[in-house]
Amino acid sequence: MDYMGGSVPDTALLRLRFYFCYVKHSKNLNVPFPRPFGATGNDARKLHAHGFARFRGVLSAHEVSCGVTAVSNKIICIAREFGSGGHEIAVRAGDKLGIKVYEKDIFHLACHYGGLSEQLMASADEAATNPLLYETVHEGNFNVIRGMPTSEVLFALQSHEIKRLAASESCIFVGRCADYVLRRADARLLRVFVTAPLEHRINRKMQQENLTRDRALRLISKMDKRRRKYYDFYTGQKWGDAGNYDLIVDTGEVSIQDAADCLCEMYRKL
Repeated sequence: MDYMGGSVPDTALLRLRFYFCYVKHSKNLNVPFPRPFGATGNDARKLHAHGFARFRGVLSAHEVSCGVTAVSNKIICIAREFGSGGHEIAVRAGDKLGIKVYEKDIFHLACHYGGLSEQLMASADEAATNPLLYETVHEGNFNVIRGMPTSEVLFALQSHEIKRLAASESCIFVGRCADYVLRRADARLLRVFVTAPLEHRINRKMQQENLTRDRALRLISKMDKRRRKYYDFYTGQKWGDAGNYDLIVDTGEVSIQDAADCLCEMYRKL
């Protein structure tokens, strides 16, 4: 089997039923992939048309100020459907590899870097800007671009922290568009998307959070839509599109532990 970056030995572990995609550098690449539940993409495209061009110009200037450092560390970036087990896979892989996992920590570090209240910024974490209703930021230190929507300020700060961490250590990032943020870094990068059938995710959230089936379904729909809008808005790419990832894991086909073991095997081959 091949994956983006090299060959993977044909071992019993890697013969598990994963969806591997060998990504060629082509704008016309069209790899079929199941659409995540509850996300039509229409809202994300509207948000992109409204604000992405403006935001990208501002962020590019901010990137110059904070620097895009070439790194040689090994980095795993995990995007995930809600309830698919992406967080658990990251934690188990991190424990086995002896490297840190950054998820909510990125939010805390970004607020600290910008001198902003976490309470003020909490609603903007992994959220796209609503063009009809949004707050702007006028607090913080000199690292904050004042006057911009809260979510855009937070994305810029989180991007800085992701780059800083990637330059200093090998680690795992969960969410926060880390695969896109590190696109220009000379990192040994493994981009992963974790998915699972809807019914599998519903049952999982019902057990984890003691929810009724209806509440679990609504929560999954809400969170998938939020993550899709966020990724599409800030990257200009499609969340869950196989062409944006090196590896797609279906936890309806393999266990969380087997998935983590496979990531560890691929990580060592980077």
